[in-house]
Amino acid sequence: MSAIAAVAPRRPLGTRSIRFKLVAVMLGVAALTLALAGAGILVYARTSFDRQMAQQLQTLADVIALNSTGALAFGDAKVATETLSALRGDAQVRAAALYLAEGRLFASYAREPGTVEVPDRLDLLPYYEHAGDRVVLTDLVMLKDRPLGALYLVADTTQWDEIWHGYTGILVALFLAVLTVGLLLSVWLQRLFSRPVLDLAGLMHRIGRERDYTLRAGKFADDEIGALVDGFNDMVAQIERRRLEVEQARAELESRIVELNVEMAERERAEQALRRSEERERAHAAELQSVMEAVPAVVFVARDPECQIVTANRAGYELLGLPPGSNVSRTPSPGAAPPPFRVLHDGRELPSGELPVQRAARTGSEIRNFELEVALPGGKRHVLLGSAVPLLGPDRRPRGAVAVFVDIAERKRAEEALRASEERYRTLVSATTSVVWTTDPAGRFVEPQPGWQAYTGQTWDEYRGLGWQEALHADDRERVLAAWKRAVETGEGYESETRLWHAPSGRYRYVAARAAALRDQAGGIREWIGTFSDIDDRKRAEEQFRLAVEAAPNAMVMIDQDGRILLANRELEALFGYEREEVIGQPVELLVPERSRALHPDQRRGFFADPRARTMGAGRELYGRRKDGRQVPVEIGLNPIVTNEGVLCLASIIDITERKRAEQEFRRYTEELKRSNRELAQFAYVASHDLQEPLRAISGCVQLLQQRYRGKLDQRADELIEHAVSGAVRMQTLINDLLAYSRVDSRARPFERCDLGQPLAQALANLQLAIAESGATVTSDDMPVITGDPVQITQLLQNLIGNAIKFRGDQPPRVHVGVDRKGERVLFYVRDNGIGIEPQYFERIFGVFQRLHTRTHYPGTGIGLAICRKIVERHHGRIWVESAGGKGSTFYFTLQAGSAQDEQPGQYRHGG
Repeated sequence: MSAIAAVAPRRPLGTRSIRFKLVAVMLGVAALTLALAGAGILVYARTSFDRQMAQQLQTLADVIALNSTGALAFGDAKVATETLSALRGDAQVRAAALYLAEGRLFASYAREPGTVEVPDRLDLLPYYEHAGDRVVLTDLVMLKDRPLGALYLVADTTQWDEIWHGYTGILVALFLAVLTVGLLLSVWLQRLFSRPVLDLAGLMHRIGRERDYTLRAGKFADDEIGALVDGFNDMVAQIERRRLEVEQARAELESRIVELNVEMAERERAEQALRRSEERERAHAAELQSVMEAVPAVVFVARDPECQIVTANRAGYELLGLPPGSNVSRTPSPGAAPPPFRVLHDGRELPSGELPVQRAARTGSEIRNFELEVALPGGKRHVLLGSAVPLLGPDRRPRGAVAVFVDIAERKRAEEALRASEERYRTLVSATTSVVWTTDPAGRFVEPQPGWQAYTGQTWDEYRGLGWQEALHADDRERVLAAWKRAVETGEGYESETRLWHAPSGRYRYVAARAAALRDQAGGIREWIGTFSDIDDRKRAEEQFRLAVEAAPNAMVMIDQDGRILLANRELEALFGYEREEVIGQPVELLVPERSRALHPDQRRGFFADPRARTMGAGRELYGRRKDGRQVPVEIGLNPIVTNEGVLCLASIIDITERKRAEQEFRRYTEELKRSNRELAQFAYVASHDLQEPLRAISGCVQLLQQRYRGKLDQRADELIEHAVSGAVRMQTLINDLLAYSRVDSRARPFERCDLGQPLAQALANLQLAIAESGATVTSDDMPVITGDPVQITQLLQNLIGNAIKFRGDQPPRVHVGVDRKGERVLFYVRDNGIGIEPQYFERIFGVFQRLHTRTHYPGTGIGLAICRKIVERHHGRIWVESAGGKGSTFYFTLQAGSAQDEQPGQYRHGG
């Protein structure tokens, strides 16, 4: 218990008395309950006050709005002001105002001028707002479902302060009463519970201090505290019994310890004698092991006549690939597996009993100069040469054996490599296409050269000594002889390309000659060995390649892997302003702008690491640096060229200055076109929006004339008014359609993955009245997931299905929305059984305000299909129609498929 108490976390009330805890709990519960109840009462009172306040203001607003209808209808501000002044009888109303239909202030009232600001304009939207110490209410003034204006009321909430103070006083008094009752109750409870517990705690402290486990606690009652006292007394009794048992066990343990000390002293003396003997043996074995480890050879030791246990030195274990201390015997004890290597002699595997160690231990005789081969797992082999001698015991009988071997695998491999090298040289000389020749240290032919004679046609008498130089081309002879003389004098390697007479073809051909000095042990030249290869075809191909590069219309440059320029054509001279001799042998970075030179070597190494034809710097703008320092925009193509000297790089460089200029002009024209389109769309939207305001005024006035004077004037006046009303309505429809057309771009939403079944369902819900009135039946295929604007897709489907219902024939409309998936694009179609369209109008119907019928037959503005085309084109699709007069129509359009698998939300069917 003490250990647990030492690590238990301390709680806020852990060190307080039970009396304090009871008082704290009772008072806390009472205070929390009263606080929650008081908060609920205040919240309910506030809610009831706000609701009653809103109802009173709404009733007052309805009365004022009803009395202000006439004043607003006839524009009588005086009557409106008098109506608002009637609010002086309501002390809560601080200000009020009436606004005309366009939101302009018409009349106002303030209980105390200057304390409340009334806005000059107001949106005609009913609302109710509670802001601080006041309430604002706005209500519409209606006349036959038409808004004449709005009423604006501002009232204060000072009455709530009086209610608040009353409730607060009651709650404070109630709180004090509850705390008093809780305090008295906690005092009574602590007398009932804390005294028995304190007595029990005091007894526990006394037992712990005096170690007297015969003490017992008194029991006051049979409740839970009484049960606690009984449990405490039982625990003390058990502790007393355990104490007596432990004392008895301790006495027995002390007696046994004395006996064990005597036995351990005797055992210690025997172990010391044994350790001294083992130390002598270990010292002897360590000396032997040191000798074995110091020997620069493989040593095997068998310590028993049967050679069941054979150990090795470090060199032996390393050769066999086994851990030190392993048993390497090929004749281990029964049940043990031999090590995983084989021993061979003269190509056959030796039986375990014929191994040198086993034979020496079995026969007692020495085995001298025995060669064997050890084959390890994985194919590695060692050739060993050595001897084995027996270890004799005091009775002169073998008790084991020792074998010492030397690894001669390297010597064997060297001998074999020498034989193979000689064989390869003989084979190479006879099979190579190159001509092999030898000379003495002075560079003279001293023995016949069959290869030279066959190539040049010279006889032995003609080319012996230095006569071979007569076969060289006259223009090359001086250069070749100077290089050969320098090689003979210095002993360095000889290499040159020259023209040599070729007897079979009857002309001189290019050859590449190389020679190296063969030296003796003293370092002197014993002879020269050389070859020459016919490279005439390669030289001619190189010349043709050079001519092709020179004739190329682009700048061409060839570089090696070190970045040195090997070849350049005249177009490169014209592009960069250098003479050809100025760039040959120079690093290619000479043609690279200074800001890119540091990165160019890494890019060049990357090309040669993966040599393939490619465009340099894909996606980046590249520039070349002219001799005068100017930078030129270029396009570079890289091609690897494989030669005998390794892989080279041939670069084609095109000056794209004119192309860049054209691209800049194109981008400028494109940006101007985009800006013009944006300004045009914004102009159409603003113009349409601004036209609606005067049109509403005209329409309202004309409709008011129609309501007041219909039948009071002559028939001609009624017809003119009817035409004016109809024209205003048509103009309003045209403006709304024009706004819808411009919003396809101006109010467009970002594309997203969209289940087309949802826009289709929304379109059919919008057309539900037309479907019911016409008795139409609309069906659809399973709709896929597409990528697009769901709102515009809904408008697209609604326009197409609506047209199919509107342009119907004598039969009830039947409309089907179909889909045909074609890879990343999805083809949709809307097919109907309506009146059809003649082919000559297929393109016209998609224009703005294009109609094929009069308004008396089919109402509308002719902009619906134009909106459809604009929506589809925004989705990077195409829309077209197939139809014939009187045979129905099918409108097709394509959309982008969604990135995930198509969903199958089911079919839709709506019928009238």
